[in-house]
Amino acid sequence: MAHKKVIAAVVAVTAGAAVSVAAVAQPGEQPRVSVQAPVAAADKGLAATISILDRPRTAADNLPDSTAKGFSQAQPGGVNGSLARKAFSTATTDVFVAPGDGFACIITTPRDGTSFTECQPVESVKAGTNRPATNVEYDRVTNVGLVPDGVDSVEVTFADGTQRQQPVAGNVYMIETTVGNQATAVAYDGPNGRVELETIQHDPERFKNLRDVAELRK
Repeated sequence: MAHKKVIAAVVAVTAGAAVSVAAVAQPGEQPRVSVQAPVAAADKGLAATISILDRPRTAADNLPDSTAKGFSQAQPGGVNGSLARKAFSTATTDVFVAPGDGFACIITTPRDGTSFTECQPVESVKAGTNRPATNVEYDRVTNVGLVPDGVDSVEVTFADGTQRQQPVAGNVYMIETTVGNQATAVAYDGPNGRVELETIQHDPERFKNLRDVAELRK
């Protein structure tokens, strides 16, 4: 059975046997998450900032069937999975961007049948205040975030003090690490100047009990 989670704040969820965490909103900058019918199109302001949503769709942009079924009804923020565009693929995951009502949403679809949706308000993307989302599965940590047009890479700082450039594709960056050396900050030069964002750090002890429960269910 496929599992889908729509995440627009700090939440802990279990998906299959995995423990996951996501964090998006800045304090005082809570996204709207009312359930509503899917939007009919990406609005002009959204598409002008995140142009992957403005390009013609192809068959490659279709969400996996198991994920698409979850978007066939009203969603928090009116996310419309049928308007998704694929940003890129990794060896294990396909990454899509879909529009909502004032949001752009990153839909990550690992090929284990789970999926996660992290939505970031377009105004935050424009302003450079949208902190990357953090997903945790056991000791693996994944950060994903949206950037406006014109940003080709982000500079990532890790817990051990090292830095590296992470490419952007389809307005999305994704950073895969372990709990022992998580990404702590992301920076880039945006259309309005330098953007520096701290990531949401995962505390391994905080979700230890959830991980133990997940192990028992395996």
